[in-house]
Formats: sequence, structure tokens, C-alpha cells
Amino acid sequence: MKALLLLARALMRTAGWVVPRSRSEWLAAMRGEFGELDSPGAALSWAGGCLVAATGWRVRAELPYAAAAVLGCAASTAGYLAWWWLTPLEADLTSVTIAQQAAIVCATLGVGLAFPRRAVMSALLIVMGSSFGGLPLFVAGVLGSAHTLGRALGLVPPMAQLVAETSWPALLTALAVRAWTKVGSARA
Repeated sequence: MKALLLLARALMRTAGWVVPRSRSEWLAAMRGEFGELDSPGAALSWAGGCLVAATGWRVRAELPYAAAAVLGCAASTAGYLAWWWLTPLEADLTSVTIAQQAAIVCATLGVGLAFPRRAVMSALLIVMGSSFGGLPLFVAGVLGSAHTLGRALGLVPPMAQLVAETSWPALLTALAVRAWTKVGSARA
């Protein structure tokens, strides 16, 4: 019985973390009801329902950002592929990398300006999601092909360097967007 009550309390805490700020009054009411429940089974059932409701509210609240992040990834990939297909000559690795980074930076700029508080997260999502998720798939493939944990751990530093080299233009763009929006809000 005590385990059920501990689980119910953990679910209520999780619901409190998940619920959007706009629903804080509902959370307070749900917590009040939870405190009045006598049986651990009823408390667990109530807490589970609260977590489901809070998760639904969070998903609806995050939908515009999620859509923008997905569109940013798609736009980045589409821009890069359009450049690739329209390039008449055989492209060298440097020009391919510059084109891909330009597409990622433009997508990061667009999503970052729409959601400035999430600009850095957007940069990371777009870097990881552009080119059909190629970077995480590549890193996972290389680490998976090591066949032993020791070899895989030895590959972590070069893979981290690859991610850093791929991410820095988008992260700088995101930081510039954050700084620009902070300056703009300070002036207002």
C-alpha cells in the first residue's frame, strides 16, 4: 500500500513538471483533490489521470514549436538538396559543407526568431534533424561498428568533435538571436 502511495506522489510530481504554466490553477486544484483521497488505489488512479491531462496540455502547448522545429529540419534539408541538385559541376567537400551549413543556419534563424527563448535548442534539433537525421545516424553507426565497448569509447572524442564542427554555425546563430531579442526587449 505504501508503494502505491509513493508511486502516486511521484506521478503527481511529474504532472507538476509537465503541466504548462497556463494550467497552474488546474494543477493546484488537482493537487488539492489528491490530498483529500483516502485510499492509495484511488490516489494512484487520480495521479495517473492528472499526469495524462498534464501531458495532453503540454503537447497542445508545444505543438507550434514542434511544428516549427520539424519544418526547420525539413527546410534545411530541402535547401541543401536544392543546392545539390542545381549545382552544375561536381562539388568539392568544402562547398558541400558550406551549402549545408548555410541551409542549417537559415533554418535556425527562422525558428529562432519565431521562438527566441528556444533558439539554442532549435539549433541543436535542426543540426541533428537536417539531412534526414544523418548526423546522429552516422555517429550511431560508427560507434555501433566498433564491436567492443573499448573501441566505441575511443571513438567518442572524434565523434564529439564532428558534432561540434557541424553544430557551431547554428549555435552561434542561435546565440546571436538570443542576444538580439534580449537587447530588443531591454529597449522596449
